[in-house]
Amino acid sequence: MKRMSVFLLLLFVLPYCSCVSFHEEKERKIVDMAGREISIPLKVNRVVVLNSEAMSLMKALKVDAEIVGATDYAFLNPVIPKLYDMNKIPNLGPGNRPNIEAIISLKPDLVIAYYCGESTRYGYEIPVEDLKRLESAGIPVVGICIAVTKAADFEDYNRQIRLMGDTFGKEREAEELIYHLEEIREEISRLIGEIPIEKRVKVVYTWSEQNRIAGNSTITHAIVEMAGGINIGRHISQPYATVSHEFIVDSNPDVWIIWRSARYGKDDLLSNPAFSNVEAVKEGRIYKEPEILFSSWEPIIAHLLILWHTKTYYPDLPVDYEGIANELFELYYGIKYPQVSK
Repeated sequence: MKRMSVFLLLLFVLPYCSCVSFHEEKERKIVDMAGREISIPLKVNRVVVLNSEAMSLMKALKVDAEIVGATDYAFLNPVIPKLYDMNKIPNLGPGNRPNIEAIISLKPDLVIAYYCGESTRYGYEIPVEDLKRLESAGIPVVGICIAVTKAADFEDYNRQIRLMGDTFGKEREAEELIYHLEEIREEISRLIGEIPIEKRVKVVYTWSEQNRIAGNSTITHAIVEMAGGINIGRHISQPYATVSHEFIVDSNPDVWIIWRSARYGKDDLLSNPAFSNVEAVKEGRIYKEPEILFSSWEPIIAHLLILWHTKTYYPDLPVDYEGIANELFELYYGIKYPQVSK
């Protein structure tokens, strides 16, 4: 009788224990790039992406979750529409002003957004109040933060890749990508290390205006320096700062790089008398970044930018930019890299 009682007790308890265990395993915790611990589903099936760079990175990591909504920039991106059928993905507006009601109605398992934390704000981030509305609706928000308001660190790319790998169960693919990109940086560092400091080129990187230059609180600065350039804005603590024309003239850069989305180009600088005595202008060493390299916040594209900048500054270095670009595009995106000119 005693054995029978124990047996009946086990029959009652074991299913209950099994249910509790199953319930606990439905969610897991990750830490996003804003340093927040977030509970997400064990398996993410539906995701809204308000950080367009995450979409191409998801493709690179072979993520099979369905993207049920995206930011408007993804539709304008030169690469992402070649990776996804954008006709099947709702446009949820800009990442910093998304349609929250539409997101909630899509019932995603989570949202990926630009977010660095409440104490750090920049123009592309999802507003804190919108983030809290989503979380109140039971939708976790995973924050991506690449150096914009702080000194840039290439480890940010590794953190971003690992976060995506953790989020979607693609940890092995994430580590493989990190290893590949670190190899690229190591080779560039080796080549640049052979150039004496006194022979390295001075670079001005201008953003939306001809005299708005990259300071040291942006990933652009890190890319310029990694490529062997001496950023004339390296002592400016702002991400991008409007400086006087005289500052650029006095700094006398050897190479002038124009942001890929700027509404001005080489001819505008050549015809501007304020810059006629700048070495880069006199020598015609003015280059606009290729539009296909759409964002320095996307790890693969950022490393292609490093290669492009290196080859642009030092054309005699043995850097096969287009060969490596095509290799990366085919390996991670499954498409060929379009031939582009400087």
